[in-house]
Amino acid sequence: MEGNYQYHPPEGVVDKQQAEGGSRKLFSLPHKYLAILVGVLCVVSLGSATLLLSDHFKKDNNIVSLFSQNFLRFPFPTPTPEQILEDDQTIDWNIYSNEQYTYSIKYPRDWEATKSAQEDEKILDYVVFRPLSATKSGELPITLGYTTRTYKEVLDSDPQVGESILVSSYSATRKLKEDSQRNVLISVAFPRDPNTMILLGMEKYKDIYNLMLSTFLFEVR
Repeated sequence: MEGNYQYHPPEGVVDKQQAEGGSRKLFSLPHKYLAILVGVLCVVSLGSATLLLSDHFKKDNNIVSLFSQNFLRFPFPTPTPEQILEDDQTIDWNIYSNEQYTYSIKYPRDWEATKSAQEDEKILDYVVFRPLSATKSGELPITLGYTTRTYKEVLDSDPQVGESILVSSYSATRKLKEDSQRNVLISVAFPRDPNTMILLGMEKYKDIYNLMLSTFLFEVR
């Protein structure tokens, strides 16, 4: 009877030997190998990721370095004074200068500049610029007038809303208008207290007009 007796712990009490036996089974040899294998795989994965990132940043640095080298080797060209002169379409144009009222403007070599007297006493100077080949009489392709009217009076005489512009460092106002024959005209008024300068041109000559406008100066050349 005594040889068959087995100890059973009371209910709710864990047998210390059984707990130690379960713990030994959990950390048995196969489990240890599995843990080592998982650890090795983690290290390998981390090393591969590091290598890929390093290679990626190395490529980016190579691209930046190559761009910098090429940018420094082939900089954007800077125009020389000779190139600027070659691009100036007005370099060989004629110059109209008025020493009395101290202003000047260029006009094409195949055009003429003619002073024209005006009945309006407030117009001190009036010049007509036209092509030498012009055949239509009475046409006024481009005109330059110097008037004793104030800048405000000139602007108020035309109800059209003007556009403020800057020409050769001078403030001016540009407007579009129509003449009696319904030709579209470009008008730019320059204030010169107390007087005003007005450059007027037909729209069909706008390319020549704009080039002439860019050469206007309140000085004699």
